[in-house]
Amino acid sequence: MKKILRMIAVSTVGGIVLLAVVYLFKWLHVSKAYDLLLNFEYVPVLGALHHFELARFAFHFGTCIVSTIVLYYIVKALHIEHRLLSYIIPITLGSAVLYFLSALTDAPPAPFDFVSWGIWVFGHLIYSIIIAYGMKFYVLHNKRKM
Repeated sequence: MKKILRMIAVSTVGGIVLLAVVYLFKWLHVSKAYDLLLNFEYVPVLGALHHFELARFAFHFGTCIVSTIVLYYIVKALHIEHRLLSYIIPITLGSAVLYFLSALTDAPPAPFDFVSWGIWVFGHLIYSIIIAYGMKFYVLHNKRKM
């Protein structure tokens, strides 16, 4: 249970930083990728709640937490849970593909807005690095070289 609580903490910190990084680019009027982070109108049943701000943040942080825990158990089954790249690569590549879910919604950004896509991927790269180092130093307490 302690490990799960630590993964929740790492995921929450990573989710906050992800929001901050992508929001910075929205604030600078460069990208609308931030809007996609909090959009889930395309999800069956849950999508009906997308107008509620609390639901949008709950969905974002829930996704961060669940995906981190699921990824941990996948990489643990492969015996690579102590490697930084076992978190960085799937999160970054997965997010690069998931960006195109924007095609399922009327909200910005457009699916082929490559500036927003690049910012989305950059934000998730930062997020994945936080997850990887958080897993190594806070969750797994492993001092081995990776």
